[in-house]
Amino acid sequence: MRGKLLPLAGLYLVQGMPYGLQSGLLPVLLRAGGLSLTRVGLAKVLYTPWLLKLAWAPLVDAQGSVRAWLTRSTAALAWAAPALRRLPQPAPSKQRPHTAHLLRDVVAVPGTLWTAGFVLTYKLGEQGASSLFPLLLLDHGVSAPELGLWNGVGAVVCSIAGSSLGGTLLAKHWELLPLLKSVLRLRFGGLACQTALVFHLDTLGASMGPGTILRGSALLSLCLQHFLGGLVTTVTFTGMMRCSQLAPRALQATHYSLLATLELLGKLLLGALAGGLADGLGPHPCFFLLLALSALPVLYLGLAPSTFL
Repeated sequence: MRGKLLPLAGLYLVQGMPYGLQSGLLPVLLRAGGLSLTRVGLAKVLYTPWLLKLAWAPLVDAQGSVRAWLTRSTAALAWAAPALRRLPQPAPSKQRPHTAHLLRDVVAVPGTLWTAGFVLTYKLGEQGASSLFPLLLLDHGVSAPELGLWNGVGAVVCSIAGSSLGGTLLAKHWELLPLLKSVLRLRFGGLACQTALVFHLDTLGASMGPGTILRGSALLSLCLQHFLGGLVTTVTFTGMMRCSQLAPRALQATHYSLLATLELLGKLLLGALAGGLADGLGPHPCFFLLLALSALPVLYLGLAPSTFL
């Protein structure tokens, strides 16, 4: 197994860097270029190939080996990436500030410390639950292919739908902070229902058989959390962009990159530790902990600075 970790890490790096630029940096560049929130939201169309994975997966199974597909697709990416060099390069800055001074200037931007704390914590409960809940359903009899459909294609569709709704609401001049409060409360309610389902899975006589209400509720809960997660993410990233726009223009990309890095760290933290928490504490206490973590961002919004309004 250890011999496979390095190649897997390389593949994640090759896939993750373009994906991160597309999902995190591209909206900022489009917005900085003067595009409306609606047009920035349309960049989510770039997720379409993810929805089409189910279409070409049978081709991968039927034609050639997995190694051959990985080699060809990685080579195609390596061929396409240099095309970006044809884009006009920005003029080099006359002065390259020292790293310590740069970090000090970034942190000095109004609202940065509060926003950094929020993006680091707002996904903790959600990410832990989204990592564990499908595995618990698998342990209780839901088949792997069915889970793959609902937690793969279904999750992506619901997440994109939630993100699109968030962009639409913001484009219709909804205030950022009240919208974020409402969405976080809805997400907390959804996770509370999911926690109740986790408890019900272990009750005597509970059945997850095909066509049962419990099975349908569990799968619906899975999709709902991804929908609300996409909605929360879009509103939060808008807040991050708003905070970064308060920075001097020469610092805006660095400022946003700092926030995006902390946001990713917060998502990875509980996603990586959730399994260990469930094994150590048990699923029920673990989901109570995740529910409490999901409540923290709602309370934290009460400390929001005026720059986040």
